[in-house]
Amino acid sequence: MSAQQQAQELRFLVEMAGWQQVESFIAGRIHDRMQQLRTCGSWEEVIQHRAGVEALESVLLYISTTIEKGIDDDEPAD
Repeated sequence: MSAQQQAQELRFLVEMAGWQQVESFIAGRIHDRMQQLRTCGSWEEVIQHRAGVEALESVLLYISTTIEKGIDDDEPAD
């Protein structure tokens, strides 16, 4: 699948009504994990919660960067 096709499919995804619910859920999980970081009793807990935050953020980052890259690829070169 080309970068343009991926971007188009993800654009369709984020335009769907259910996406706001999914995005809100992910944002809520990120917030919860960030709050848990404040009460960690060990470095192992910090690493665990931080990894959770990074994993969730990576999903949103993947979607936005894939869409941006597809948009950039769609633009004609000067």
